[in-house]
Amino acid sequence: MARRSAPFAGALLAAFVVAPIGSAVDPLPYAVAAAVGALSVGLMDRRQGALAPSLLFLLAAAMLRHSVGGASAGVAVVTLVPVTAAALHGTRRQLAPVIAGVAAYFVVPVALVGGDQYPASGLRSGALYVVVGAMIGYTVQGLVGQVRTRMFEATKRGSALEDLAYTDALTGLGNRRAWEAWLDAALGAAGPDGPPLCVAVFDLDRFKAYNDAHGHPAGDALLASASEAWRRELRPTDVLARYGGEEFAAVLPACALADAHVVVERVRAATPLGQTVSAGIAEWNRAEDAAALVARADAALYAAKSAGRDRALAAAA
Repeated sequence: MARRSAPFAGALLAAFVVAPIGSAVDPLPYAVAAAVGALSVGLMDRRQGALAPSLLFLLAAAMLRHSVGGASAGVAVVTLVPVTAAALHGTRRQLAPVIAGVAAYFVVPVALVGGDQYPASGLRSGALYVVVGAMIGYTVQGLVGQVRTRMFEATKRGSALEDLAYTDALTGLGNRRAWEAWLDAALGAAGPDGPPLCVAVFDLDRFKAYNDAHGHPAGDALLASASEAWRRELRPTDVLARYGGEEFAAVLPACALADAHVVVERVRAATPLGQTVSAGIAEWNRAEDAAALVARADAALYAAKSAGRDRALAAAA
């Protein structure tokens, strides 16, 4: 876990060491900044890619700057650290508020305090940080998505025959054999002390009735369009497979249960043709095997079905 928070911790520690050199330090905001910074590092350990740690980091950097005299503190460069973290581990929707937070880092003190401590001329460099941060963030995010996609594709392919054996012909997703291989690989990568990992199981509600009413070709079209819509809502690191029939499953690496619930609700909302889907979510407890993890997600799915369908429920720990 220390590896995941190292960029946050290292950049923040360097800023706290360098900023007071040659400056008078106001001890109260300096101490508060240190506490907020430590909190942001701790949250990053547990919820990599989440928005709260990045915004707390920016708040700590702003308070540190204020404690040593304001705009002249020279710590603005650390604002690019949460941008990079969000680019590497978050979605485009999570990256945008972090970039907005960088803008607030420069604009808010000028608007509220101003004067020699925060002169309006500082907005010029602030604008450059926002532009460069956005360029870095979205470029890194695109490259990371491409690399991870190619890594997953290389893992599941290997040869044309193997690709056919691991692909569902109707949806183009991985089939159950591929799902089992991906899940085993994801559990191995997470290891005993790695990032959290969740699985989600989806089942289209009343699919048999839809088939009976519209015919099997329409049912096949629904499965294909739903799988495509759902795949677009997942993160670059997530993998969706057709588990069987109208049931699908997703591996959500580096994703705690609360974050997985957000992803699953986004997926459910994208279900096309006015249909609904139920889902079960389980976070790996690091003691169970893949079968037990999927069984807990399945149990949560059937609980969602029993509770009236069109909902997502989390499995008991």
